[in-house]
Amino acid sequence: MVSNPGFSFTNINGKYKIVPIEKTDFHDVDPLYSEAIVCDEVGDLVTIYSEDKIVTKDSDSIAFKFAKINISHNNEILDFCSRYGLIMSELNFANFRNDYLFFESKKDEFTKRIPLVHKEQDRLTDIKKSIIAMRYTLSLSEAINNRDFETIIKIITYFCFDLTNHFSSPDALCATELYRFNRDFRCYCDECGYEAFNYQEGNFTLAVTSFLSELERDEFIENLWHANGQPYRRRHIDYDFTEWRHIKGLFEDILSQTKLITVEPFGEVKFSKPLSEITIFKQLQEKNLLNLAKAVLSDLFKEKLHTVYPEIQIENGKQVASWRIPTLLDAMYLELFFRFSPTGQVKRCADPSCDGFFTWTPSRPTQKYCCNECALCVAKREQRKREKLK
Repeated sequence: MVSNPGFSFTNINGKYKIVPIEKTDFHDVDPLYSEAIVCDEVGDLVTIYSEDKIVTKDSDSIAFKFAKINISHNNEILDFCSRYGLIMSELNFANFRNDYLFFESKKDEFTKRIPLVHKEQDRLTDIKKSIIAMRYTLSLSEAINNRDFETIIKIITYFCFDLTNHFSSPDALCATELYRFNRDFRCYCDECGYEAFNYQEGNFTLAVTSFLSELERDEFIENLWHANGQPYRRRHIDYDFTEWRHIKGLFEDILSQTKLITVEPFGEVKFSKPLSEITIFKQLQEKNLLNLAKAVLSDLFKEKLHTVYPEIQIENGKQVASWRIPTLLDAMYLELFFRFSPTGQVKRCADPSCDGFFTWTPSRPTQKYCCNECALCVAKREQRKREKLK
């Protein structure tokens, strides 16, 4: 049981603008990554989370606000950054050491003075993908509780076969089986000449099915070499684990009855026919699918929180127990971590026009909306429908 879910985190905000990627230090050439957000003027040191002000109300949740952003409206992203700073601030990320002690400064205040060779910047697409990832993390939790298998499969598909994630190399550090699966799929497609960013073209089903076959072939070759007393290092060592085998089995079953047309960067997953129309749901063992969904949900949190850990800071000559939180994105996932409890659930707002979330608890069993405004909007819509019928 967590007795004190409080933690503190500060970030540096500013005035931001969207610029072509050529005007930054990034070197992306794909049109998907053609823009970046740049800090035009450094602002204030802002307290995002404070131990003496634990976020309890949904309206105070920074994570819920982030997940609700409409990625089609760049002004919403800029407004969020202007208020809370970049989700991957280089100034925060650079302050891993204890240099502040030697300047007799508080750690937060010292962070703002760290020199950078360029203005703070982040790829616009990476921010949008982070919004989608957080929204899907929350949606997956709700889908597990509601046993919504179609949503579960689409979300798992997105995280397994998204080809537009940034992996610096085939050996890029990934903390979880889910992200290593996605990385290995991306590397396999690169090696086979399947252009990663042409997700709207080509035979995506062939790319997926051939990769699944590659996993089995890799294991077969290893067993053959070992049977002859020869050492062999398998490429996909995570295939030894149950999660990968369940992912492989799930998609082999699904793709035997439908085609996976594409997995788009911002979350849309297209099959050749609706999942609800194929017989796979009659054949699937619901328990196994739910267990796989729970493993994926666990990995989504592990991947975002593996760089967060307790630390001892020295402030004003005193030892202070604190959390080491590199970025605002990490802090938001830590907030969500504390929101998940045995008695509470994170649910999506019942207003179809809203992408907001709220924390459902047994003390509020009838709550369906994230705020009173959404409840009133739905009530007015229903009233107008009744009046038209009359």
